[in-house]
Amino acid sequence: MWSEDLAILQSLKDDLLVTNTDGIIVRASKKTGQIYDVDSKDLIGKSVYDLEKEGLFTPIVTPMVIKERKKITLVQTTDRRKKLLVTGIPVFNPKGELVYIVSYSHEVTELINMQNYLQVLEEDIERVKSELDILRNKHLQQDGIIFYSGEMKKVIDTSQRVAEVDATILLLGESGVGKSLIAKFIHNHSTRDKGPFIEVNCGAIPDALFEAELFGYEGGAFTGSNPKGKMGLAEL
Repeated sequence: MWSEDLAILQSLKDDLLVTNTDGIIVRASKKTGQIYDVDSKDLIGKSVYDLEKEGLFTPIVTPMVIKERKKITLVQTTDRRKKLLVTGIPVFNPKGELVYIVSYSHEVTELINMQNYLQVLEEDIERVKSELDILRNKHLQQDGIIFYSGEMKKVIDTSQRVAEVDATILLLGESGVGKSLIAKFIHNHSTRDKGPFIEVNCGAIPDALFEAELFGYEGGAFTGSNPKGKMGLAEL
């Protein structure tokens, strides 16, 4: 039998589904059937709860609208893995009683796939940025000195500045912290870089010979010395 409201509903190009408060489908547009890959006429009289159990779509918006008595929007997945943005709207009678739930949807599969792709892309970008930060700030190499911290970067920057000053520099630090490397770095960046860099391990020189090694001596100055004398390390 021809029905005016049914004819109007079927002429809609958009998805539109109407259920009663028991979740029984009373109206479904032609587009609704196309979205769920079924004949819309076959949906009439069926329960949305049963259709969810059968796997046609999930979750269902109807019970949420009934509970909240207000407009609800959610993302629904069909049995064909389509993603739908479903909105359910409550319809009340003049007494304020809920009588119908009208829902409509838009397919957003491509949009969600794009969103997921962008999220993965953003994560990849953040990962690459982190790796670049590590390479830039945590693993730097300058003149053979490899360092991993911002504090060491400050030491290198300070050493480069003091290298430009013609003054005596005292480096303090425990054994093994790299004083010799910093001293060589300063020498290589100073105006004396063309001259030799003399490294002296003072701890390995006996106290009795310290002055002779550092400042040199004349021939025969002490037993076992070079008859011709020797230039001190400070004179090289």
